[in-house]
Amino acid sequence: MLLRHYLDQKWTKTAIAEHLGITTRTIERWIAAGDVDRDLDAEPVRYGPRPPVPTKLDAYKPIIEARLTKYPALSAVRLFAECQAGGYTGSLTQLKVFVRQVRPRPVDEPIVRFETAPGHQAQVDFAEVKLPWGKRYALVVVLGFSRLLWIRFVVRQDYAHPDSRPRRRLRILRRRAVRAAVRSDARRDHAG
Repeated sequence: MLLRHYLDQKWTKTAIAEHLGITTRTIERWIAAGDVDRDLDAEPVRYGPRPPVPTKLDAYKPIIEARLTKYPALSAVRLFAECQAGGYTGSLTQLKVFVRQVRPRPVDEPIVRFETAPGHQAQVDFAEVKLPWGKRYALVVVLGFSRLLWIRFVVRQDYAHPDSRPRRRLRILRRRAVRAAVRSDARRDHAG
């Protein structure tokens, strides 16, 4: 259907735009250009990228790219100062946007995972807990292999305090973790 037919039927520009899935500005632009005989069903309207606009930074882009290739950690502010010394009169924001696009990305280091045997590694820490009857400390132990969690509330943050006894508790946790791992291996061997 032609744009003229929609207009003859007293459709508003907004209604035509919503019906076709385009903006009202496009409809207004067609009417202003006298393009009312446009066949709207022939092909759908596609908005493409806008053509690049020349900027004040264009003359400095090769210099910036070369500096970033040689020194990838250079800040945009430093590059801005160097470009200003060379006669650049544009804004820092424009330069920052360009630097963000062309800065070489460092390659992420691969994560090296390590596994520990059952009962050989644990993380021990104190946490402060405020209760209605006063402040207490939680001695928290998490085993590295099984993630077994043990917690005990104590009055003081002191490993020597008889209430905490972490060494004795760690020996008990280690024995339990080793036994649990052996049972798990036995089940796996028995099942498979």
